[in-house]
Amino acid sequence: MKPFSESELKNTFQKNFHLLEFLDACLKKNQLANAYILNGESSLEEKQDIALEINKVLNCRHNTQKPLSEMQAACNECDSCRWLINKEHPKTPLILEREETSKTIKVAAVQKLQEQLSQSSPYFRVIIIPEADFQVFSKHPANALLKSIEEPHPRTLFLLFSRSKYNVLGTIKSRCQILNIVPEHEENINEASEKTSKILEIYEKYHTHHDDFSLQIKNKLFIEEIAKFSKEELIDYFDYQINKIQVSKISISFIESLEEAKLKLNSYVNPKAVLNSIEFFR
Repeated sequence: MKPFSESELKNTFQKNFHLLEFLDACLKKNQLANAYILNGESSLEEKQDIALEINKVLNCRHNTQKPLSEMQAACNECDSCRWLINKEHPKTPLILEREETSKTIKVAAVQKLQEQLSQSSPYFRVIIIPEADFQVFSKHPANALLKSIEEPHPRTLFLLFSRSKYNVLGTIKSRCQILNIVPEHEENINEASEKTSKILEIYEKYHTHHDDFSLQIKNKLFIEEIAKFSKEELIDYFDYQINKIQVSKISISFIESLEEAKLKLNSYVNPKAVLNSIEFFR
């Protein structure tokens, strides 16, 4: 029995089906992690869909009080499954998020969550943090939650959503397993903005012309031209490239270099120094 990777889900999660198979293996071995980061440029809705499938399996009535290794696929018919599908479940998921008027998650919200987790429940509690990037899930609330992630209450699972693992605080990331998720649908990939289109034109100029230039010279000239763009415009360009690369499954090392560059730019490292560390032409 494969709780997550039943054949009917293969059409829904074509590009991420391997992740469901990985979770099946974790259940079979009783090795489900305390926390997972759902990482990548896929939409919030796509991450929520995967989280829903996880939650249904863990809380289906057929799996109540079963050890992980004996869990079956969600029936989609019991009250618990229906509640989850209709977003009406009284106990799960628990959402840790910022208030509408705030830019960050508050420590008080973490404390409220911890109080909820301290109470007994017949359900497997799934906690979702839809904005786990350090700009929202910042140092103080993250530190307040560390012990809960590292030593969770029984039958508790944390799911953190992030566009980039490099945007998650190291103290949190080190306590999670990372599931890299790519967009299931092409329309979920961002279209190039006006500034990104201009950078793409500059790249294409050196990519398709100047065959007499070495890769190093092309890289240097390209960097000199795009260094005039703002930090935000460069990050948008990196995000656009990462989306395209992930979908076409090209060089993981290049993705990682762009992700690291984004992190450095967000940390106010000199943009020219950041650009000089990337090999745009290979």
